[in-house]
Amino acid sequence: MDAVPRAGEAGPMNQTDTTPQGLLQAAAEADRIEILGGSISIRVRAEDSDGRLALVEQRLPGGYPGPPLHVHPEFDELFYVLDGELSLRIGERTETVGAGGVAFVPRGVPHTFANRSGRPAHSLVLVTPAGLERYFESLVDLLAASEGMPDPERLAALNEAHGTVVLA
Repeated sequence: MDAVPRAGEAGPMNQTDTTPQGLLQAAAEADRIEILGGSISIRVRAEDSDGRLALVEQRLPGGYPGPPLHVHPEFDELFYVLDGELSLRIGERTETVGAGGVAFVPRGVPHTFANRSGRPAHSLVLVTPAGLERYFESLVDLLAASEGMPDPERLAALNEAHGTVVLA
């Protein structure tokens, strides 16, 4: 049996080969983007999965208020909390999910999330199909260009361009 190569080594599955054959990525290889007092790392992109899914790692500071109530008509989201806790509203239900907890948000269902605790939270967000990961990259660019929170019209345009409909 052949040994599976590590990221950066030659082989059928490595970081530089983004065909649907697979992806292997060490934690140190993930691009970490500092944003709004926390960070995001896009671990799997549309190009890595033939558009099937994307995986975003997020670290949220304590007290992070989260986005407004919104829906994604074309995307399902799954939150997996690695550390800390997230308060998630899905439809009319709101619960706090701690480490090891999962929350699934089907496309079209109103939702939001926040970190209401005083300590950081660390989670993975799986999106299917892929594409929503591009929102985070665009948000970083918009925040840098605005030197702070952008005006609501620009933020609304960004949401709309990336498949998010803000409800509140």
